[in-house]
Amino acid sequence: MEPFAIVGAALALPGVADLDRFRADLLAGATHFGPVPRVLADDNEVPVASVLPGAELFDREFFGMTATEARWTDPQQRLLLRLAHEAMDSTGIARAGTRVGVYATASTSTWLHGRVAAAEPGPARVDYRALLGNDRDFLASRIAYRLGCTGPALTVQSACSSSLVALHQACLGLAFGDADTAIVGAASLAFPQGQGYLHEAGGILSATGRSRPFDAAADGTVRGSGGGVVVVRRLADARADGDPVLAVIAGSAINNDGAQRMAYSAPAAGGQQDVLAAALDRAGITPGEVGYLETHGTGTPLGDPIEFRALSRAYADPAARRCYLGAAKAGYGHLDVAAGMIGLLKAVLVLRGGTIFPQPAFTAPNPAVPLADSRFAFATEPVRAPDLEYAAVSSFGMGGTNGHVVLRRAEATAPGPAEGGPVPVVVSARSADGLREYRQRLAEYLRANPEPAVRDIAATLDRRVRHEHVWSGSAVSAAELAEQLALEPAVSGATGSVAARSALEAGTADPEPAAGQRIWLPPSPLNPDRHSLPLLAPPTPARTDDAHALFVRLAVAEMGGAADEDTDFFAAGGESMTLVALVGTLTDSIGFRVDFDALDGVSRIGELAAILAGQARAQQTPPPGNDLLVLGTGEPQIYLYPPAGGTNFGYTALQRAAPRLTMAAFRAVRGAHTVEEIAAACVRTLRARGAVTPELVLGGYSFGGNVAFEVARQLEADGTPPARLVLIDSFPPQAFGAEPVDPEALSREVGAIARTAAAELPGTDPAGVLAAFESLWLTNTKALRAYRPAAPISVPITVLRAEIPLTAARARAVGIDPAAGIDWSRWTCADVQTFDTPGDHYTVFTEQPCRAAAAELLERALRTRRTIA
Repeated sequence: MEPFAIVGAALALPGVADLDRFRADLLAGATHFGPVPRVLADDNEVPVASVLPGAELFDREFFGMTATEARWTDPQQRLLLRLAHEAMDSTGIARAGTRVGVYATASTSTWLHGRVAAAEPGPARVDYRALLGNDRDFLASRIAYRLGCTGPALTVQSACSSSLVALHQACLGLAFGDADTAIVGAASLAFPQGQGYLHEAGGILSATGRSRPFDAAADGTVRGSGGGVVVVRRLADARADGDPVLAVIAGSAINNDGAQRMAYSAPAAGGQQDVLAAALDRAGITPGEVGYLETHGTGTPLGDPIEFRALSRAYADPAARRCYLGAAKAGYGHLDVAAGMIGLLKAVLVLRGGTIFPQPAFTAPNPAVPLADSRFAFATEPVRAPDLEYAAVSSFGMGGTNGHVVLRRAEATAPGPAEGGPVPVVVSARSADGLREYRQRLAEYLRANPEPAVRDIAATLDRRVRHEHVWSGSAVSAAELAEQLALEPAVSGATGSVAARSALEAGTADPEPAAGQRIWLPPSPLNPDRHSLPLLAPPTPARTDDAHALFVRLAVAEMGGAADEDTDFFAAGGESMTLVALVGTLTDSIGFRVDFDALDGVSRIGELAAILAGQARAQQTPPPGNDLLVLGTGEPQIYLYPPAGGTNFGYTALQRAAPRLTMAAFRAVRGAHTVEEIAAACVRTLRARGAVTPELVLGGYSFGGNVAFEVARQLEADGTPPARLVLIDSFPPQAFGAEPVDPEALSREVGAIARTAAAELPGTDPAGVLAAFESLWLTNTKALRAYRPAAPISVPITVLRAEIPLTAARARAVGIDPAAGIDWSRWTCADVQTFDTPGDHYTVFTEQPCRAAAAELLERALRTRRTIA
C-alpha cells in the first residue's frame, strides 16, 4: 500500500482546544465526565455528561453565512467546518491549483429536537433551512463549498467506525488521483448537552457514569462530545512540498463481520481479527513491530473481551516487544462516529512524543481479558518509548463494519542553517481580543517548546490565512519571541507592534512567505458569536397586508440585523433556498401565490420586497414592464436575451463582476415556437421602452445570441439597426442541424444542464422548476435547429468565445456540428471581433475567475464604437 502522510490536524474536546493541549490532557490522565442536574424522577437516570464548552459559538461572518443560516445549521456541521479550516490552515498548503477532497461524518442531528414545532397534518412543505443545515447528506459538500474544495465531497456513515472508514476512503481517493489533498473529519454533539441519560440493563451506557475500558470495574460507556479533523496527502507529495508530516499512514483496511455473530448489533472476533491482519499486511510489517494499539474499547462486558480476543490473535508474537493498549474513551467517553478520529489523533501524539499515555482509572483487567498471559499491557503512568516506530488504531461499528489503521512515526526533518540575525514574525487574528489571546497562547507554547527555529515559526505563520488584526515583531530564538509575544503593546520596551488590516487585505496568506520549514503551531482563534435556536420556534408572523415591510423585516433578520433595503441578498451570504423559505413565510402570512419568474435575477432586498408586494396587491397580476429585468443603475448599455433554459442568473452574476455596467435582460418569451416569433416579441418590448436608438447594443449567451441576431435583423429591416451585437459563446445558425438528434443523448444532455442550473433556480417545487426549465430548453432548442436567417446584416459583431470548446459528444447531443465552430463572419457585412474568454461553455458564468474575465471583455466590447465595412 502506498504510504500517506497526515500533514495537518485539529480537534475540539472538553478541556482540549488543540493538539498540544490534547497531549497535556492525556499525560495528566484527565477525565471529562461531570455531574448535571436530574430531569426525570427515574432511578435509572444517570446525571452525568461530557459537555463541550462553546458548542453553539461560531464565526459565521468568516465562513460567509447569514445569521439565520448559522442558527439553523447543526453545531456538529459548524464545528467540522471550523476544524477543517484550522486543520488546513495548520498545513500551510496553498489551496489554489490543488484538488482537495472532503470525507466527513457526523452523528444523527439532534439540533432541531424541541426547537421546531411538530409537523401538522396535511401536505408537507420542505423546510430547506432545516434540511440543508441538519441532514448529513450536506455535511461534506458544505465544507467543500465554504472552503473552496474541488475534489470529492463524501459523507461517510458506518456507525462508530465511520471516521476510520472515511480515512480509508480518503486514502483510496488519493491513491486513485481523485484528490491531491484530503480533509477527513468527524464530529459528535448531542443537544441539549447538559443532560444525563437513562441506563438500561444490558445496554452499552454505564450505570455509574464512568468509562473504564478493559477494567474489572467496567460497566459500559458514557457519551462523549467533540470532533477532530486530519489533512492527508500522498507521502511523496508531502515530502516534495515540505509539508509538516505529523505521522505516516502505513496501512489501513475495512471489512464487515457479515452473519458470523450472535446478532446484528453484536461484534465478532473473526471479522475484527481479519481487518487487523489486513491492515498489517498492507503496511508490510509484522505484528511485533507495533508497540502501541489504540483500541475501540467501549468498556462493555461483551465488547471488550471480544476485541481482546481478536487483537491477541492478529497481533500474536510471543517474542515481540511489549505492546501497550489504550482507549481514549476512558477520558472522553464514546464519541460515536468520531471515536476513531479521536483515537487516531491520540496515536499520532504517542508516536510524535515517544510517550505512552496513562489509562485513566485503570486498576485491574476485566477477568475475561487475560492480560497477564499476553504481550499487552496498560500504562498507569506515562511510559517513555523513544524508539517506538509503529502504532495502530481500531474502530468497530455497530452493524459490523470494522476499520483498522497502522501508523508509522514521521521521519525527523533535517535542521536548517543556523539562525543569523533577528527574523521578522507576523501573528494575526480575527479580533483585537483574539489577537491578544493568541499571542499569549503562542507564547505559552513556545516557552514549553523552545526548540523550533524562528525562521520556521515565521514561515508557518506566513502561510496561514492572514486576518484583520496583526502583531509583528522579530527575534533570534523561540524563547525571545515568546517573551515579546507575552508583552502588551503598551508596555514600555515592547518590541512588537499591533495593526489592523483592511477587509481586502485580510483572509489570505502572505503572498511572499518567509523561508523556512513548516511546523505545527497552535491555531489562530476566529471571532465566534453564539448562534442558537430557542427551544420553541418563533410563531408565524401575524397576518398583515404590508408585504413589502414584512419581507424586509424577514430578510434583515436573516442577515442578523446588519442589512437594509439596499443590501444585496446573495452577496451578503443568502442562498436561493433561503430566499424560497423567506418567501414561504411571507405567503403564509399574506396569503398569495408567488410568481418566482419575476424574481429571476433580482438580488437587492428592497427590489425583491417591491416585486413581492406588487404581486400581493395584484394577486398574481403581473406588474407593468415585467418583460425586462434591469441590472444596475441608469440606462442599460446592453440588452441581453437569456439562454435556452430561460434564466437570467448568469447575467446577474456577470453584472456583479462588472458593477459599472447596467444591463437589461429580457424575460424569456413563452409560447413562441420560432426564433423569429421570440425576436418579434423582443422588438415590441424595445419599442415600448423607447430603447430603439442608433446606440442600441444587443447580445445574448448561447441560444440568446441567436435571438439577439434575429432582433437586430428585424430592426435593420425596419431601418433602425442597432450599433453592435455582443454574442457570448453563441454558435451561428449553420452549426445547427435541421434533423432531429438522438433523443436519448439529448435527454441526458438537457438533464445535466438542468441539474447544473438547479442551484440557481428558485421555486418551492424543485422537481416542477426543473421540469419547466427542461420543457422551455427543448422548445427553444427545437426552434434554433429550424432557424435560418433570411439574410446577413450590416451590424458589427463581437464574439466572446469560450477557450475550451464543447466536446464533440456534447455538441452532437444537442444537434451542433462541432466542425462549424463559432464563426459569425458569413452573417454580417461589418467587422467581426472574436475574443477568447477563460472556461468552457458552462463555466464562463459559473466559475468566478471565468466570470470576471468575461465581464472585463464585455466592458471592452461596449467601449467599441460602431463601424460598418
